[in-house]
Amino acid sequence: MMTRARLSIVGCLWVGTAAAQSGAAGFFNPLSASHDGIHLYGVSIYGGYFSGGIPFEMASSSNFLASGAQAVGGGSIRLGLTRRREDSSLAITYSPSFIASPDYTNVNLINSSFSLNWHRKVGQKWSVDTGVTALVSDLQQTYFSANAFGQAASLPTTFDGLAAAMLSGTFTDSQLASALTGASARVMPEQTYLYGDRFLSATVRAGISYAPNGRSSFHAGVFSTRVQHLDSGQTAGGGAPSVIPQTTMGGASLGWAYALSPRTHIGLDASTTRTFSRVQDSYASTATFSIGRTISEHWFVQGRVGGGMTTYQRQIVAAPSNIPYTLGGSIGYKVHAHTLIASFDRSLADSYGLGSTSTDSAMAGWAWKAPGSLWSLSSNFGYQRLNGGLVLRNESWRATGGIARALNRHVFMSLQYAYFTAPAYLSTSANLTEPENAVILGLSWSPSSYR
Repeated sequence: MMTRARLSIVGCLWVGTAAAQSGAAGFFNPLSASHDGIHLYGVSIYGGYFSGGIPFEMASSSNFLASGAQAVGGGSIRLGLTRRREDSSLAITYSPSFIASPDYTNVNLINSSFSLNWHRKVGQKWSVDTGVTALVSDLQQTYFSANAFGQAASLPTTFDGLAAAMLSGTFTDSQLASALTGASARVMPEQTYLYGDRFLSATVRAGISYAPNGRSSFHAGVFSTRVQHLDSGQTAGGGAPSVIPQTTMGGASLGWAYALSPRTHIGLDASTTRTFSRVQDSYASTATFSIGRTISEHWFVQGRVGGGMTTYQRQIVAAPSNIPYTLGGSIGYKVHAHTLIASFDRSLADSYGLGSTSTDSAMAGWAWKAPGSLWSLSSNFGYQRLNGGLVLRNESWRATGGIARALNRHVFMSLQYAYFTAPAYLSTSANLTEPENAVILGLSWSPSSYR
């Protein structure tokens, strides 16, 4: 069985905090650790290899790498601007990255990501949030990306803060809020492989919330997302093909949360989305009831059930005939040094515009970091399956594991492993795509102290 090698990049940038500085020198000094100002958050370099199959590989194609393990290297830098006030906050980050292979110039690529998040509290009961994110990336760059739960598990939050965020959507930590509410803007390989080996993703969102008292809260939001395949520009064929060239989606949501007791929360949510692609133009509307409970000082659980309908304005596949239900659940565990968060959901239709009846997805994140220890461990898991529609062989999943050690207050080293598998829809021979394995060793520096 032939093997193929590709590459990726991992951002190993840790951002700490320190006392605020004042004046123009503090604001424009990129090495300043001030909360407000323009910052250099960190710099990373790495080396590693990728071996295994490539999603969408065609046995007769000459546009892919030669067989065998492929050594790669690269680096990234993360810059940003932060402004915090008593009733508002603004955070802007930009991260360019470069990946290269000494043997194959068609994998020498420049990628970049951008995000803007703004929050404002209006009076004592209202708050407004908005955000913009954009990413240009090759598929393999996302192999080591932490999902929303992986990000949340690695933060030094309390159990009460984590449970409140997951069960009622109440956030007491801005970093935790960014990790969980900004998840829709992130793109994981198990979600984006359908767009081929290189893609663009952009999302704009806005939301408002109202909390009349300590037990009840209301929220509403709108969003728009565009994801599309990009030609790599490095080969005559423009890179690997895609199952779906592009998808545009927009939607709105309303929700209500209520605390039956300090340990039990319920919620009602309704949403509608419209999805455009070459395959279909459709509306999907759902209503969901959820109930969550803190089981003990270390555990919490939540269950979700609902239903809805999908209306097609244009389609080239048969309309789903199954019962349109949604179902899901989450679990969280946090003790002295360990944090684990996991969930499973079945949602209506799909986010690609492929005419699926439903989408099954699972996500998990785990982290271990003992106070005062120089070592830390982490792991991420993601799974997705499309049921029905244009695509029949449709399961994909990814698992990562990593270990890191601080070398001093500003430098740490990490070793990570990733496993990714996706169906080879476009393969035309028995030599189908194999799962891909990847290992990278990275070195990161940040002006903020490692904690």
